[in-house]
Amino acid sequence: PIVSGSNSITENASLFVEHHKKEITTKHKSYLQDTPDFLRHIQLLNKEALPPTAILVTMDVSGLYTNIPQEDGIECVREVLNERTNKKIPTGFLTRLLEIVLRYNIFEFNQELFQQLIGTAMGTRAAPPYFNIFLERILDDKILKLALEISESEISESEISPIKLLKRVLDDIFMIFVGSTKTLHKLLDEITKIHPSINLTMSHISLSLENVSS
Repeated sequence: PIVSGSNSITENASLFVEHHKKEITTKHKSYLQDTPDFLRHIQLLNKEALPPTAILVTMDVSGLYTNIPQEDGIECVREVLNERTNKKIPTGFLTRLLEIVLRYNIFEFNQELFQQLIGTAMGTRAAPPYFNIFLERILDDKILKLALEISESEISESEISPIKLLKRVLDDIFMIFVGSTKTLHKLLDEITKIHPSINLTMSHISLSLENVSS
């Protein structure tokens, strides 16, 4: 179930954690700020000639808010916070607050009280940067690495990545892939093995409009 964290007893703690994570969640290479930022990246890419084998790809992480194990997410946040240059607010203090926000989401349904054990609440302020950090650590770089490995296995000694662009807004991924649809689906199969809680759906279309699939 999707549970709202708005106006909950942990809202202020969540706001505090968000404030101290917000800046570091914008540093990863796949980060997109908004639609104009996305259009700027596309405009820059348009200056380069893409081959006819280029495929526009969108991926979506299914059920992100309700599926990420809290232990894994907290560990990813701890790693990123430990890399800060300014540690005026200790990492241990921020991760402890995050644990409280995640693990003490108490809600009532049908006159019974429940505690959310997996994932996090919708609406809690710490959730978006929390998931950004988790996906950046678990998913982004590994997608690029897997794509290069598949390319090398199909094209002997190739060191050119078939991914020309990879951008993400939380659980929504946009990618420009150069290669066959067979190779693209092989890549998707490998991506789904990265983490047991990450399942992706994919849609794609070739630049020549000859091949549409989802």
